[in-house]
Amino acid sequence: MKSFIQQQVAFAFDFIDDLKTPVVLLAQGEQSYNPSTGEVVFTEASSEETYGVVIETYSKQLEENNGMPTVLKDILFNRADLPDNFSAFDTVRINGRDHKVVSYKDDGYTITITASVR
Repeated sequence: MKSFIQQQVAFAFDFIDDLKTPVVLLAQGEQSYNPSTGEVVFTEASSEETYGVVIETYSKQLEENNGMPTVLKDILFNRADLPDNFSAFDTVRINGRDHKVVSYKDDGYTITITASVR
Protein backbone atom coordinates (compact mmCIF):
# COMPACT_ATOMS: atom_id res chain seq x y z
CA MET A 1 0.00 0.00 0.00
CA LYS A 2 2.88 2.38 0.81
CA SER A 3 4.27 2.02 -2.70
CA PHE A 4 0.86 2.81 -4.19
CA ILE A 5 0.56 5.99 -2.12
CA GLN A 6 4.09 7.08 -3.09
CA GLN A 7 3.19 6.58 -6.77
CA GLN A 8 0.02 8.65 -6.37
CA VAL A 9 1.91 11.47 -4.63
CA ALA A 10 4.48 11.47 -7.46
CA PHE A 11 1.65 11.52 -10.01
CA ALA A 12 -0.01 14.46 -8.22
CA PHE A 13 3.23 16.47 -8.21
CA ASP A 14 3.74 15.73 -11.92
CA PHE A 15 0.13 16.69 -12.66
CA ILE A 16 0.33 20.11 -10.95
CA ASP A 17 3.39 21.06 -12.95
CA ASP A 18 2.49 24.74 -13.43
CA LEU A 19 1.72 25.23 -9.71
CA LYS A 20 5.20 24.11 -8.65
CA THR A 21 7.82 26.71 -7.79
CA PRO A 22 11.59 26.23 -8.01
CA VAL A 23 13.03 26.10 -4.48
CA VAL A 24 16.65 25.97 -3.38
CA LEU A 25 17.23 24.41 0.04
CA LEU A 26 20.31 25.89 1.73
CA ALA A 27 22.38 24.78 4.72
CA GLN A 28 24.95 27.18 6.08
CA GLY A 29 28.45 25.91 6.64
CA GLU A 30 29.41 25.30 10.23
CA GLN A 31 32.57 25.47 12.21
CA SER A 32 33.55 23.34 15.15
CA TYR A 33 36.63 22.87 17.27
CA ASN A 34 38.52 19.58 17.14
CA PRO A 35 40.22 19.27 20.56
CA SER A 36 42.46 16.38 19.48
CA THR A 37 44.11 18.45 16.72
CA GLY A 38 43.53 21.92 18.16
CA GLU A 39 42.08 23.07 14.83
CA VAL A 40 38.83 24.70 13.85
CA VAL A 41 37.06 22.49 11.31
CA PHE A 42 34.79 24.07 8.69
CA THR A 43 32.03 22.25 6.84
CA GLU A 44 30.98 23.70 3.53
CA ALA A 45 27.58 25.19 2.88
CA SER A 46 25.33 22.93 0.84
CA SER A 47 22.32 23.39 -1.37
CA GLU A 48 19.70 21.27 -3.11
CA GLU A 49 17.46 22.44 -5.95
CA THR A 50 13.94 21.05 -6.16
CA TYR A 51 10.32 22.08 -6.71
CA GLY A 52 7.64 22.77 -4.13
CA VAL A 53 4.14 24.19 -3.93
CA VAL A 54 3.48 27.25 -1.78
CA ILE A 55 0.21 26.20 -0.19
CA GLU A 56 -0.33 29.03 2.25
CA THR A 57 1.06 32.40 3.34
CA TYR A 58 -0.16 33.68 6.68
CA SER A 59 0.73 35.79 9.70
CA LYS A 60 1.41 34.33 13.14
CA GLN A 61 2.95 35.57 16.36
CA LEU A 62 6.15 33.65 17.08
CA GLU A 63 7.78 33.31 20.47
CA GLU A 64 11.25 33.37 18.82
CA ASN A 65 10.34 36.78 17.41
CA ASN A 66 9.33 38.24 20.81
CA GLY A 67 5.67 37.70 20.00
CA MET A 68 5.80 39.97 16.95
CA PRO A 69 3.60 39.01 14.00
CA THR A 70 5.63 37.13 11.41
CA VAL A 71 4.59 36.27 7.87
CA LEU A 72 5.06 32.55 7.19
CA LYS A 73 4.88 30.36 4.08
CA ASP A 74 4.00 26.67 4.04
CA ILE A 75 5.74 24.90 1.15
CA LEU A 76 4.72 21.35 0.22
CA PHE A 77 7.24 18.90 -1.28
CA ASN A 78 7.10 15.34 -2.52
CA ARG A 79 9.13 13.41 0.09
CA ALA A 80 10.85 11.43 -2.69
CA ASP A 81 12.19 14.69 -4.21
CA LEU A 82 14.10 15.69 -1.06
CA PRO A 83 17.33 14.23 0.30
CA ASP A 84 17.19 12.12 3.45
CA ASN A 85 18.93 14.87 5.42
CA PHE A 86 16.34 17.53 4.48
CA SER A 87 16.16 18.74 8.09
CA ALA A 88 19.78 19.97 7.85
CA PHE A 89 18.65 22.77 5.54
CA ASP A 90 17.95 25.98 7.45
CA THR A 91 16.98 28.32 4.61
CA VAL A 92 14.81 28.13 1.50
CA ARG A 93 15.28 30.39 -1.52
CA ILE A 94 12.13 31.15 -3.49
CA ASN A 95 12.10 33.66 -6.35
CA GLY A 96 15.56 34.89 -5.35
CA ARG A 97 14.61 35.61 -1.72
CA ASP A 98 15.94 33.68 1.25
CA HIS A 99 13.54 32.61 4.00
CA LYS A 100 14.53 31.07 7.34
CA VAL A 101 13.08 27.61 7.96
CA VAL A 102 10.88 27.64 11.07
CA SER A 103 9.65 24.03 11.10
CA TYR A 104 9.17 20.80 9.14
CA LYS A 105 6.26 18.41 8.99
CA ASP A 106 6.91 14.94 7.53
CA ASP A 107 4.04 12.50 6.98
CA GLY A 108 6.23 9.98 5.16
CA TYR A 109 4.92 10.93 1.71
CA THR A 110 5.10 14.72 1.70
CA ILE A 111 7.16 17.29 3.59
CA THR A 112 5.75 20.67 4.55
CA ILE A 113 8.36 23.29 5.35
CA THR A 114 7.23 26.41 7.17
CA ALA A 115 9.51 29.36 6.45
CA SER A 116 9.58 32.93 7.70
CA VAL A 117 9.03 35.48 4.95
CA ARG A 118 10.84 38.25 6.84
